[in-house]
Amino acid sequence: MGRAEAGTDLNVASSRSAHLMEKSLFMNRTATSTLAMTALLSLASTAFAQNVATMRLQQVAQQKLPGASATAVAFGGLLTRKQSSSQNVTLVGGRCYTLLGTGGDGVKDVDLYVYDGTNKKVASDLGFDALPALTYCPTWPGPHRVEIVLKDGGGEVAAQLFVQPKVVTPGAPAATPKNSQPDGITAMIEQSALAGTTRVGDFFRGAGKEDEHGDFTVSLEAAHCYSVYGASGSGVAALSLYVWDPANKRVADEKGGTTAPVLRYCPQVGGPFHVQGKVARGVGEYRVAVYEHPAQEEPGAVGMVSPSSGDPLTAMVKQLSSQVAPGYTSIGDVYRGAGGKGTHTDWTVPLDAGRCYTFIGLSGAGVDQLSLYAWDPSGKRVADRRSTSSQSVMGVCASSPGPYHLQAKIEKGTGEYRMGVYGK
Repeated sequence: MGRAEAGTDLNVASSRSAHLMEKSLFMNRTATSTLAMTALLSLASTAFAQNVATMRLQQVAQQKLPGASATAVAFGGLLTRKQSSSQNVTLVGGRCYTLLGTGGDGVKDVDLYVYDGTNKKVASDLGFDALPALTYCPTWPGPHRVEIVLKDGGGEVAAQLFVQPKVVTPGAPAATPKNSQPDGITAMIEQSALAGTTRVGDFFRGAGKEDEHGDFTVSLEAAHCYSVYGASGSGVAALSLYVWDPANKRVADEKGGTTAPVLRYCPQVGGPFHVQGKVARGVGEYRVAVYEHPAQEEPGAVGMVSPSSGDPLTAMVKQLSSQVAPGYTSIGDVYRGAGGKGTHTDWTVPLDAGRCYTFIGLSGAGVDQLSLYAWDPSGKRVADRRSTSSQSVMGVCASSPGPYHLQAKIEKGTGEYRMGVYGK
């Protein structure tokens, strides 16, 4: 083969190589462009979904929280089932906050949670929907964490925390002004409060479903006794009450067995106490109020019967005491009460440590079942006698001195009753 032919072949090979290189570069540029376009479309799709979730969030906030302001930017993201997103926030004590959540297309169920600085869950919305909302009123300031969890479905979710104005919207825990007309629920508390007691602060209101609660702070004095009353509206089947002392230790509770719970507490130290009303069953509104008992309750102020009154039920209690508590002496006069099923009367009686006491309850005609309860000065229930008859006898040996909270409660029927205290 001559030189001319060899040169021609080399030129052809070089041309083919250049063509292949150009083709390869074109394909690479095309692939890169395709990947870039795909990425841009994906980002645009995610941004669009996020915008939809955020826009829904803003619309819900405008409808449900007029006057509220956002404390931080919205958070969330594209989540799958059981994934979550959270945000750290700092809350101010004594203010009420609402956490709202929303879900985009494909999201069926979203839950919300609030955790305090110790990572303890303090509020939640566990409803089966994609538009959850919860209200939380911290007693003390500090760091908290808010969280949104996608429980069912998949897609974009968004959540945002709002602080409510100092005059909060109806349904959130708030004080009812003293000069306002009491509603039906507050009237129930006023009717239940013991004669001679004084309300401490205003009524506090709350609303929610099971496990949702409202919290507030009240200043209590050492060596004084207080009753915390709760009352529920229609829809709430059971309401619970809790009290924490200034050291954040739970010191008293009345867990939801009734729609109108009452707990008694006599603090050993004074200061700001944390009081909580919590829906145990059902959905609806409730009220909570704290009443202070007189420092020294006089006979007659809380339903005592004078020994010279000639009351037949009192005579029967004293006669029964000689049978069930021989050798015991009467502590004060006999106490009286009256009402229908579920109503009760409460008294404070000073007891001495190391002494044993017998409490005798006796009902008149119309009351079929009468129960007795006793709480020590720290608010701990130390005895109860849930009787199935109109007569009830309960014994207590006091381990600590101080004012004990006694209660007689009608379980069945309507009428009067008496209770005597005897010590040895």
